[in-house]
Amino acid sequence: MLGLFKKWFSTPYRNLSANQVIANLNNGWKPFIIDVRSHGEANGSGKVPGCKIVQPHFNILKIRRKIPKEGEILLYCAGGIRSSKAIHTLIDSGIEAERLVNMRGGFRAYLSSGGKVSRR
Repeated sequence: MLGLFKKWFSTPYRNLSANQVIANLNNGWKPFIIDVRSHGEANGSGKVPGCKIVQPHFNILKIRRKIPKEGEILLYCAGGIRSSKAIHTLIDSGIEAERLVNMRGGFRAYLSSGGKVSRR
């Protein structure tokens, strides 16, 4: 029964808390970072430093060719739901799930955990 539960509710990609993301970034982790909020949201509240692309989740495939073919990819939105949807779209497009990381709780959790913000 537990195996069936895990199959239905597990994710093929990693979910990291905002605290884990912050600690990893502070320790030299360099994922390719994608913000899947709207441009207005990102411009209004800032972004995670190192963010390479702001692309709303529903249009994530528009930037598919800009995503590196190797290395980890961190996606985030405001609360973690839209980034999860974008990750599933990327998996369906052929990107390996093991490379994809969702920031659980999104940018709100990142801010409340003391994460640094870029306004560029």
